[in-house]
Amino acid sequence: MAGRIANLILLGLSLSPFLSFGQEEEPTRSLSFWAYRVGNGNWSGIRFEARNGEVDTLSLGKFMKGRVHEYEGPARLVFFREVPSPTPTEPDRIVRDPVAQTMLPAGLEEAILVFTSTKSETEDEFRINVIDGGDGFPANTIRVFNATGVRLAGKVGRENTYFDPGPSEPFSLEPFLERGIPVAFLVETREGPKFVFEKDLEYAEDRRVILLLEPPRRKGSYKIQATNLIERVE
Repeated sequence: MAGRIANLILLGLSLSPFLSFGQEEEPTRSLSFWAYRVGNGNWSGIRFEARNGEVDTLSLGKFMKGRVHEYEGPARLVFFREVPSPTPTEPDRIVRDPVAQTMLPAGLEEAILVFTSTKSETEDEFRINVIDGGDGFPANTIRVFNATGVRLAGKVGRENTYFDPGPSEPFSLEPFLERGIPVAFLVETREGPKFVFEKDLEYAEDRRVILLLEPPRRKGSYKIQATNLIERVE
């Protein structure tokens, strides 16, 4: 009898990896985040599950950061609107209509989420870029966020590089705090490269900056819009 029980235990142990296969829990994240919005769109009524089924309404900043949200849940963070979808048996039925989603990287304790309108019928209503809001984006640095939709060549400080759509890596402001940091961007055209922005930008100490680049206001113009999203780092 004892031998039979031992064999059953060993069999159970040998099968346990197969029994647990496919039951691996989805990774979770716990972090603080705040959000900015870029471009035109319907920014109202966007919600998400903050933690333990609690639903929160997203605060989106345009020129200043929105309210800080606390999140604990799946690595895939889904934003939605709640819309009426009545049925004969459930006249008050509400469904969640997803408008944006992103995978939150592991290890982030603070994050900046930048929402951009996609203007596409085949994608979610908004695209989200996730930027490290902690040690990966320290004081006295600047990131370029290219929202023009085209690749730009440019110079930030002493560095020349290309800027694809989305956020760049941070550049140090420390050598330029006394006199401003030279920034310039150009785009390739059929007539050759054209400058779309060129200026020395001045920032106070203990700030971090997202330099937001958006398409020209006027059709046919090459001059892009540039907006400073400045956060003080304590």
